[in-house]
Amino acid sequence: MAKTNRPVRKSLRSKTKRSPSSSEIEDLPATPDETNIELVFGFVGPTGIDLNKVCDVLRSQLRSFGYDCEEIRLSDLISTYLGTSTSFENAYVRTKTLMARGTALR
Repeated sequence: MAKTNRPVRKSLRSKTKRSPSSSEIEDLPATPDETNIELVFGFVGPTGIDLNKVCDVLRSQLRSFGYDCEEIRLSDLISTYLGTSTSFENAYVRTKTLMARGTALR
């Protein structure tokens, strides 16, 4: 059987209880919607935890699969959304203020 350059479906629906083989998955054509999938990841960590390393590794892996990555930090959007000041006298005041503003948005 000749291989084509068509996109491949990443999942397979089956009425059987067995897992599909990789050749069965590769042989299925992708629907147009599956060739342009948007992925959204959200990371939440306690104050003081640096999630940059996790984001850097994920970004690298996603780019290796051809995805464009855009990082959106809610802490950067909170003040803009509320129309309040974005300058803080120190890191402690920034963290405390953004936490209070985030709670107000909920």
